[in-house]
Amino acid sequence: MDYLFSAWDKVAGRLKAKPLYLFFDYDGTLAELAESPQKAVMPDNVRAALAGLAKAQDTFVAIVSGRMLVDLKKAVGIDGLVYAGNHGLELEGGGLHFSNGLDGNIRFAAGRIALALKEALRDIDGVLIEDKGLSVSVHYRHVLSQYVSEVRRVVDRTMIYSPDRSGFALHHGKMVFEIRPISKFNKGSVVMWLLRQTDNDWRDKFTPLYIGDDITDEDAFIALRESGITVRVGKSDDSAAQYYLNHTGDVSTFLSRLFALR
Repeated sequence: MDYLFSAWDKVAGRLKAKPLYLFFDYDGTLAELAESPQKAVMPDNVRAALAGLAKAQDTFVAIVSGRMLVDLKKAVGIDGLVYAGNHGLELEGGGLHFSNGLDGNIRFAAGRIALALKEALRDIDGVLIEDKGLSVSVHYRHVLSQYVSEVRRVVDRTMIYSPDRSGFALHHGKMVFEIRPISKFNKGSVVMWLLRQTDNDWRDKFTPLYIGDDITDEDAFIALRESGITVRVGKSDDSAAQYYLNHTGDVSTFLSRLFALR
């Protein structure tokens, strides 16, 4: 894994060679991680660069996030983008709009799981339970380290004994447990789906680029390993990404460079 700016001449050549399809995670990538998702704000210069890129005729832009779709659109607030929320379970933009065929029963079951977790974890300070409609996130970033194992035990127990557990699976993110519907869709598969919707021969016509910081972004890094440019925010020897950036400030710098390049 190379530092992106150390390999800039090589990367810039690829970024100029073909039209681009740009994919970005939101939290920890376009916006710094915050105490709660509602406090994670994208800087104005990042918003301006994304809006400018989205207007370019040879550039497509998509935001691929674990957030629910309505929250993601509100946080980014740029027209002309594709928004993929709940890890691709909800999608809107570019003439596309779907909720991956999941019915109201899933939302009802996810809501009951969220309520059960709030009750079971009410005595542990720092836990944030997020009901995202189609999924549930248990954030433990602000939980004292000695209580994290108890949070995990409660989540595991809920997944074993909840009457609503059928159809859901437990996933791990950065300081978060994700309870999501069992589905073929993840950040990698939704990226590939979007590319195919744009053009069946996308490998010859587009260069895809994906930037993300979380464990859940690894599916996209793997999916684009042979055909795209993949960048992790934060260096990790365990990542499938080709390059890394140090922090969200580097992402901002990259977007400024890319905007000038295009």
